Amino acid sequence: MNEQNKKLNLKKTSDEKISDEKSEIIELLEENLKVSRRILKLSKKTQSWILLQKIKSVVYFILIIAPIILAAIYLPPILSGLLEQYQELLNIFPNK
Repeated sequence: MNEQNKKLNLKKTSDEKISDEKSEIIELLEENLKVSRRILKLSKKTQSWILLQKIKSVVYFILIIAPIILAAIYLPPILSGLLEQYQELLNIFPNK
């Protein structure tokens, strides 16, 4: 009888250990799920920030670099016309 009680007690304690381990695993999984959700939220915020920075860089390019390129293309003909007019003015007033 004593041996049966010991076996029963051992079985109960092993069942309790298994139950404790299961509950601990469940708690860890729940905590892991919370952390994973938070990481996902931060990741989405980071992705949106990166997208905003890409859009911002394109706008900067359009506002700063594009006018410089356009000026390099279109200003020389305009400046040459102005330079010709300036030279005509200088020819009107000859140096003494």
